[in-house]
Amino acid sequence: MAEPKAKITISTDDLVSVPQAAKELGVNFSTVYRWIRKGDLVPFRIANQVFITVDALNALKEQRGKGELIKQTGS
Repeated sequence: MAEPKAKITISTDDLVSVPQAAKELGVNFSTVYRWIRKGDLVPFRIANQVFITVDALNALKEQRGKGELIKQTGS
């Protein structure tokens, strides 16, 4: 029998959508999805939508400011 999934409670005030994150970071939304695929950002999926925590967004902003994460062009 499958084990029950863990339940996590998080305020929606602590989440931003991928388009919102892209706007905050000054990149295209496809770049945010690429970072998710690479593991640079951990997404929260609620129904069919993908969200990023505000803390993760702020940490990524800080990394980018220090040049630790290089924006890639192309695919």
